[in-house]
Amino acid sequence: MNDETIKDPVETAEAIQTPEEEASALEEEAPALEEEATAPETAEPAQKKKKRKRFFKKKDILNITPENDLRYRGPLSCRYMKVLAWLCILFLQISTILGMKEKIVGFDNTAFVWNKSLQLLGSLGVPLLLVSNFSLLLNGSQSYRRMIIKNTALSGGFALAYLYFYFHYIVGLVAVSKGSRFAAHNFINSSVYEITEGKGFVAFNMFLDILVCTLIVFFINYKPKKLFQGKKLIIFRLFTLLPIFYEILCITAKILATEDMILIPMWVFPFLTTKPPLTFLIFVIAAIYIKRRESYFLKNGKTSEDYQRFLKTNTNSFQFSILLSGIIIVVGIVDLLLFIMITIMQALATGQTADVAATATLSWGFGNTSEMLIIVPLMLLFSYNKTYKNVLVDLLVPVVAVFLIVYAYLEGIFDIARTLLGMTVLH
Repeated sequence: MNDETIKDPVETAEAIQTPEEEASALEEEAPALEEEATAPETAEPAQKKKKRKRFFKKKDILNITPENDLRYRGPLSCRYMKVLAWLCILFLQISTILGMKEKIVGFDNTAFVWNKSLQLLGSLGVPLLLVSNFSLLLNGSQSYRRMIIKNTALSGGFALAYLYFYFHYIVGLVAVSKGSRFAAHNFINSSVYEITEGKGFVAFNMFLDILVCTLIVFFINYKPKKLFQGKKLIIFRLFTLLPIFYEILCITAKILATEDMILIPMWVFPFLTTKPPLTFLIFVIAAIYIKRRESYFLKNGKTSEDYQRFLKTNTNSFQFSILLSGIIIVVGIVDLLLFIMITIMQALATGQTADVAATATLSWGFGNTSEMLIIVPLMLLFSYNKTYKNVLVDLLVPVVAVFLIVYAYLEGIFDIARTLLGMTVLH
């Protein structure tokens, strides 16, 4: 007999199992084998589900931490947005200068195309400036108090500078030829439509737009610490109607002036807002969204401090960019549809051609908000919580922009005067 066939009796006894023992052993091994077989398949979907849940589920914003925060941060900061805004405002002023030159000396089709392109880019200046200032409130760089005081001072100072220039220089010079300041006022008011190229007004105080939007966001989102406590908070929220009413009043006055139904004196121009009718709705909707999100935090056991920390996360910044892009798209499409509808109604009611009716509708401000669709890609690249320590650059941006605008006007006026002198010499 071979040695290999000889086994220890104890080992042989241990190796022999009854059918019941074999069945129970198989039942114990089956779950373990099943877990091993399914583990690789379920691990990845679970991880993906968690990521989807964190991005789409509303409850997950309550638990955003630096560890699970979104890593993406758009390359465009508030500073870059402000630079782009002031560049667009500069383009708008250059377009105005070219328009003056066209009216006086005329220019070819190429210059006309350039003028219209600059005018289109220039119309984006105020919306971009509003977005950058709105974002300063979200990232905590500036408080409501500082923002309101700053824009009140800028809009008020701009208005006072204009009024001084108007009453001291324009009225004073016209009074020399008309005999009195009263006669000069009457002459200037009767020439408003010629001066404003048929619009009946010129709105240029963009700091007033920023102030109005800041007040709307302030009354919707801010919670007073001493006054208006408890149920009296509703009274404070109702103050939101004041800047909204002022905006509607300016829009109505501009439309009536365009239709020659009222006369807006030139000294009122710095108190008119510059935004198209539907543009301010974008910031009202965004402010309401931010307030509702804060209320959601408080209802789920979080504090105002927790919400302020959440505002500074990449997740909220990216979601805000998507939200603002969506609002701009919806409002822009509504504005475009209103433009088409009002143009058709205007043409049918007055018998005007489509071009004349469309020009009238544009002069009311409808159709201008749809131009903001151009900045939607910029919104997706924008991150409001990307800040810088050196604030001196942020202060220099508007100073340099104003200097360039003044320089552009001086160069434009000098160029027009030189052209007119050359034409006089030729004649």
